[in-house]
Amino acid sequence: MSLTKLYNQFISYLYKQGMYHIFLTPKNQIMYKHKLSDMKLKPIAIALSTTLLLGANTQAQQCSNFKLNNSSNPLKGMAVLSGQESRPFFVDIDGDGNLDCFAGEYNTKGNATAKIYFYKNEGTNVHPSYTKVSGAENPFEDVAIPVVSIPYFLDIDNDGDNDCFIGDGNTGAIRFYKNIGTATKPQFEKQSAAMNPLSMVKLSAEIMAEPAFADVDNDGDQDCLITDLYGNQNYYKNIGTAKEPSFEHITGKENPFSFINELEGNGPSFYDWNKDGLQDLFIGTKYYKNTGTQTLPAYTLSQDGPSFASESYLLPLRWVNLSSKTAVSVVYGGAAGNFNFQTTAPEISVSPNTPQTISKGSALTLRAQNVAGYTYQWTKDGQPVAGANKSELMVKDAGAYSVEVTSACGNIASAAVPVALKGNGINDIAASNNDLIKVQAYPNPTKDEFTVTIPAGVKASSIRVIDLQGRKVFTQTISSGSVKFGKQLNTGIYFLQLVNADAVIHQQKLVKN
Repeated sequence: MSLTKLYNQFISYLYKQGMYHIFLTPKNQIMYKHKLSDMKLKPIAIALSTTLLLGANTQAQQCSNFKLNNSSNPLKGMAVLSGQESRPFFVDIDGDGNLDCFAGEYNTKGNATAKIYFYKNEGTNVHPSYTKVSGAENPFEDVAIPVVSIPYFLDIDNDGDNDCFIGDGNTGAIRFYKNIGTATKPQFEKQSAAMNPLSMVKLSAEIMAEPAFADVDNDGDQDCLITDLYGNQNYYKNIGTAKEPSFEHITGKENPFSFINELEGNGPSFYDWNKDGLQDLFIGTKYYKNTGTQTLPAYTLSQDGPSFASESYLLPLRWVNLSSKTAVSVVYGGAAGNFNFQTTAPEISVSPNTPQTISKGSALTLRAQNVAGYTYQWTKDGQPVAGANKSELMVKDAGAYSVEVTSACGNIASAAVPVALKGNGINDIAASNNDLIKVQAYPNPTKDEFTVTIPAGVKASSIRVIDLQGRKVFTQTISSGSVKFGKQLNTGIYFLQLVNADAVIHQQKLVKN
């Protein structure tokens, strides 16, 4: 990529963020000024590098090559209400094993207060399904932060549930909300300065405080790196314990983050990219490899890190494992309040991608995206179909079909297509269509169990429930007009199927909270 193109991309990014006035000096220095501050204009030093793509390293590069994947984006179509910058964070807030999402925002409109939005994962991590939750079910519904809200969740007091720190976009303070509930039923209470272990941050961070936590010295408790609006860094070492944290502001030679210069420290996150047991540092998408030891971290700018489809210069990466069994994914805020999703998983799309119904004696061809170097395995009702290892599959029978796509790195993605089969009594089924429309399990979604009522005009022998992998998780013969089921189901998305002999005559999506 040419220097000119990189230069133009960087200017375009800052402009789209809406947070900066961009200037160009006569000497072609890029300069910017944040709209919310009176900061003196300063030049940005841009480090540009090129990566040689050598044939011998194709697999390694593919493993570390992140791509924007809108089709698999679990938060596709969602955005914070300000329509400006979003600040997501992922945490299993209700103890069901699935990552939920809380999102802060940047807001300069109206009263310029930033809220915290809650997106509950009603699916699984491999097949996430996010629903925006408001009102009493959002534990931060009434929280309002000046200008920018930056949530960060962790169990800071080691009591088994997640607490929350929120970076303030006006004073440079860190607010602390202690979870006084449980790991499955959280309840957050704002703590006073005396009970906030990071209340001193506002004395050093300017205007905006952005936290990133990790046990950087391997002593069993969480330390904290804070960056501010100007890209300054402040390191707060936990000199207490995992149960009773106490933070000390470390400066000078004892500070492993002192290499971060002004204007360079926006968007920090920790992730052990090379799996060596040491927490590496990312500033936006810039990779600093931890070249130190378990107890004495040291960070070095490295070209051995991942390659991203688009750069995040100012916003932190949220490292998640979503929409794939094995691949690494990142989510970061979008300039329009949306959410960007990048993953190392193979891209996959299946046509058709909605539940299908075919007649007996006919066939349907399912097609997955055909990419060189990918391998395919189709399954039916959760079991591999022998010899079905191409990108296409012709089906003649009813079932829950899915395809698993594996890249050269071993990263896996999957997609499902339920197929129903019309029975022999076509006229009978057509005559009962009005009754079939009435066959609806309720309440849906539910946290307990579903009830489905079968009208007398519907000829059905049994009901069954399948999961997104096509596995049958519940089957029951219909002996009465009303059936209750679902208490034994885990949280996730399922399909209810009404069966007449061997034919599926009705299907409905179910959501178990």
